[in-house]
Parts: sequence; structure tokens; C-alpha cells
Amino acid sequence: MLTTNQNLQQDRYRIVNQLGQNGTGAAYEAFDNKAGAAVLIKEIRDNSGKVSTPAQIEARRTSFAKKAKMLQEMKHESLLLIKDFFSEIDHHYLVTDFNAGNTLGELLEKSKKPFLPADVANWADNLLDALNYLHTLTPAVIHGEIKPQNIKMSPDGKIKLQIFNLVKNADEINAATSNQTFDAAVLPFLPLEQIWQGLDAASKKVILTNYDDKSEKILEQPADARTDVFSLAATLYYLLTARTPADALTRSIDILEGKADPLKSPTELNPSVPEAISEVLMKALEIKRENRFSSAVIMRQVLRTAVTRVKEREASSPPKNARVEDDAVLEIPVAPAKPALAAPPKSSELESEAARQLELIKQQLRQAEEQRLEAEKRAAEAEKRLLEAKKSAVAETPVKEAAKAAATGQSNESKSSAVDASAHEFSGMFAEPEKEGGAFKKIAAAAVALIVLGGGGFGIYSATQSQSAEPLRSVSTTNAALPAPSPENKPAIETTPTPNEPAIAETNPQPAEPSADAVAPASNPTAVRPKPVVATPIPQTAQAKKPAATPAKTEKKVTLDDLLKDN
Repeated sequence: MLTTNQNLQQDRYRIVNQLGQNGTGAAYEAFDNKAGAAVLIKEIRDNSGKVSTPAQIEARRTSFAKKAKMLQEMKHESLLLIKDFFSEIDHHYLVTDFNAGNTLGELLEKSKKPFLPADVANWADNLLDALNYLHTLTPAVIHGEIKPQNIKMSPDGKIKLQIFNLVKNADEINAATSNQTFDAAVLPFLPLEQIWQGLDAASKKVILTNYDDKSEKILEQPADARTDVFSLAATLYYLLTARTPADALTRSIDILEGKADPLKSPTELNPSVPEAISEVLMKALEIKRENRFSSAVIMRQVLRTAVTRVKEREASSPPKNARVEDDAVLEIPVAPAKPALAAPPKSSELESEAARQLELIKQQLRQAEEQRLEAEKRAAEAEKRLLEAKKSAVAETPVKEAAKAAATGQSNESKSSAVDASAHEFSGMFAEPEKEGGAFKKIAAAAVALIVLGGGGFGIYSATQSQSAEPLRSVSTTNAALPAPSPENKPAIETTPTPNEPAIAETNPQPAEPSADAVAPASNPTAVRPKPVVATPIPQTAQAKKPAATPAKTEKKVTLDDLLKDN
């Protein structure tokens, strides 16, 4: 520990006052005799705990100088830049400009009130940008000591993150925390992986019961970007709520015992904190490293999106009505009222950004409305075309059916004509109109069979009694007598027909015009049925060849000679 008025670096720096200390060193306010200005000196102790040889001391000094030079080359507006560095015996020192401002921790302790969410969100954006700058260096630099006491605010309102301990890499940070007793003021801002090396074996074994193999390996890895993400989120939590968050070790034990996580949402402690920002912080404060944001740049982008949503919601909500009338009533004009302090003007940049976002939302709504109208128009046109197609199809269907029916009717008519032409005319005399139903058809068939058998028997009996060859006269269906055939016409009638010719020769191939007393066609069910004629004797063999009854379209007069010729 350095004393007041002690000189360092060949009397260049004189110690003025000690500002604080921790397990890795102390901070002092000093005066630069060469530059004639106040500076801040950070002491970094060598915690090897062993007696070192001159060679070992020189090796550590060389390593420190290499890393300090790298820090001196860092240039970021949110980092407290290194001006000089040197080593004396087993202690190393970093020199920066002395910032007359206070740290955020000191300001919060004085005010006892949380900072405004808008201010904290702006600081968080700058700090995350600075962390992303450090993490993307080659090799990557992990801060490892982010807390309110290491963030200073300059008189002009800008914040600076102190980087005294950045000379240690990730492995050195873990080694520095081994067997270290953490201050209660620092413990809430450290993730579990930084506390892990300082725990005893029994505590580690108990905590690991809630971890799988993958999570256990991640827990034991060196500090990385997610370590700084946790520490920064804990710092922001404290600035928004004025309460230190529950430390990771206590939270792990409570969850292991089946209790709820003691870390409350910032919105619960401070209702002015928007829920969107609170969710970002709770995500970054996950106990397990793999559940946090993987980098500072991702957390920064998510936080920016949350802040934008909050601004849009505030812009769209109507302002609260101020009770001006009540204030006027309570005002007593005894003395001239002091002019009220004007509210600080809003940042023009924030206003322009809010206006731009609002205009963008309106434009998107207009585009969505135009797309909806266009879609409705297309749907109406499609429905109209569909109705026209249906009407056209309905109009074409009867035409197609009529054409098909006509073709079918013509085919059926030709087939029926061929069958009728080749049918035996005798069966047409006993044809009955078609009736629906099987019973009627059976009765009609039985009646035809009885008539044919009766007529055949009567013919045989008449043939045996008659000795003359005088032809019998047949009776037409109109009960009119037919003239006897002449001898000269008989030979032509008795000629044997060929198989492809009709059984009855006719002088006129067209059917005779039916008379008034003729039987109606089969299509007229109410027509008068024809009476049976007296048939000539039919040989037994001829009865076996008699064709089935087929409806005839026209009625013709039949003679006995025609019947004999057919048999």
C-alpha cells in the first residue's frame, strides 16, 4: 500500500490520496510533476504468493509491459484511456487522466434514487459498444470487473469505463479469483463462473447436481464475453432499481432447494422501467452462461429494439391531461410567482427518430391497406370468372345431352327396325303393349301361349275333317274377310325364302298405312288389342321352330297360304 506524498517512477508521480482498493490492487489520486496535472494511478499487485527470482520478476515485468502497451493503443470514447505504465519491484502501475467526476456507484449512493430509464438505456448502449470493441480485439480482451464503481461520469455527462485490470487474460482472471474472498459489495456483479474457482469442493458438488454434463463443462470454462454481459446487466439492474441484484451463488442455492429465483424483475421494483427493457436484463442475468446473450453486440441490438418499441408505444399513446385548473386554484397571488424552470428540451435526435419511426409505421399501414384492396379486387374478378364458367357449363350440358340422346335414339331405332324386319309377322299379331312390372309380362306370355296352342289344335282337327283343298279365308284384325288367293299368285307366295330374306313376300316394302280399325302401335298402351286368327294345321316339327313373340310396328293382312308357306 502506498502512502501519501510517496513518489513513484523516479519522482515523477506523487501520491495525493488513496481512492480505494480491492483484492487485485488499489487506486490513487496522484500528481504528475512532469506534466503538472492530476492523474489517476491504478496499482496491480502480483499475487503469486511465492518468492520470485530476479529472472521471474523480469519475465512478469516484460509480460505486463506488453499488455499495458496494447491497452495504451486502445481508442474508444467510452473507455478511460491509458496514458502511461511502469513497474517497480513486484508491483505494476497504470496511469490515466484524472477524472474529476464521480462513479455511478457514488452518485447513486448520494441520491438514493434510481436513474431515469432513458439515461440508463443510453449509457448501456455506449458501454456495450465499448465491450464489443474489447471482445473483438486480437486476442480478445475480457474486462472481468464491470461494476458501478468502475464507471465514471465526466462533468460533461459522458461515461467512461475504467480498464485498469484488462492486462489480465481470461485464464489470469480465473486464477486471480481462486481462493479469493469476495467483498459483499462486489459479489452481486459477478457471474457464477467467476465465483466458481473460489468455492470449496463440497459447495461445487452440491451446485453441480442441477447441471448436466454440457452445462458443467461450460461453467468450468475460462471467462468470455458472456461474463462481461452478466456483469454489465447486473450494473444496469442496480442503476435502474437502486438495489443490488441477488448474487449468482445465492440464486443457485435457492433454485437447488426448490425455491423461486430471488432475483425480481426490475419492473417489479421500479414501475417506471419498461417491461421490454426489464426482459433484456433478465435474459442477460441468467445463471447458466449458455442461456445469456452470446455477445455484447447481440445484447446491444436487442436492447435498441426494446427501446424503439417503448418510444413507439409512448408516441402512439395519448398524453396525460395535466390538471392546470386545479393548480391555478391553489395558486395564491400574494407575491409575484417565480418563473418556473423550463423543462429540459428533448433531444432533437430522439424526436426525429420517433417521428421517422411513426412515419414508417403509417407507410406500412398504407401499403397493407392497398394490398388488402388489391387482394379483394382480384378475388372478386376470380369469383366473377368462376360464375361465368359455371353458367357456360350449365348451358352446354342440355345441348350435349340432347345430341347424345339423338344419337342414341337413332342407333336404337336402326337396331329396332332391323329386329322388327327379321321378326316373324305371326308373332306380331299377338303382341301386347309393354307394361311395367314382371307380373303383367308373365300373364301376357301365358295368354299368348294358350291362344297359340288352342289355335294349333283347332287347325289340326279342321284338317282331318276337310277333304277339299279349298283355302280358308283368314280374318284380319279388323274382322274383315280376306279374298282368296288366285292360282297365279300362289306359286310366287309358296317359294321358299332365303335365310337373309323376310318370310313373307310383299309387293310393297313399305308398311301399309294403318286403317281406322287397325291396332295401334305398342307405344300406345290404350289401343285396342288385335283378335287372334284361325290358323291352319301346323306340323309338330314346325311348332318347335316357332320364334318368340316380337312387337311389330305395323299390322298386315295374313292369308292361310302365307301361314302354310311359313311353316
